[in-house]
Amino acid sequence: MKIKKLTTVLVLGFLVFSSLQLSSCSFTPEAYDSLEKTLQAYERAIRWRNYNGAQAFLIHPEKISDFQRQRLINIRVTSYKTIQQIIAPDYSKAELIVDIRYYYDNSAVERVLTDRQTWLYEEDRNRWRLDTAFPDFQFK
Repeated sequence: MKIKKLTTVLVLGFLVFSSLQLSSCSFTPEAYDSLEKTLQAYERAIRWRNYNGAQAFLIHPEKISDFQRQRLINIRVTSYKTIQQIIAPDYSKAELIVDIRYYYDNSAVERVLTDRQTWLYEEDRNRWRLDTAFPDFQFK
């Protein structure tokens, strides 16, 4: 008799726990799908030197001077690789570490830029925004 009650309590506890877990993740698939698409679009913008497009992902866009833009045009990205990705359990924030390999047209030296990115999810708009600065490419 005690084993039957214990089994019933355990099964009910499991069902309650499962339903709570499912309800707390109601927008998770949409947020994750949105994150993946956003990260791919941002990577494409950086790889193909669409710096205006990349700036559109920033929460706090930076003004790029004509001089900076001219220098950025001469950057060639050879690789963009996500090294680490940590997503908050509620899908409200994502932390990424990305290695960007690039060279400057006037140099045969490939450089590596480790870019630490913080992405925040805007649930009402189903979109992710970058809360960190544009990658700091070095021109030395």
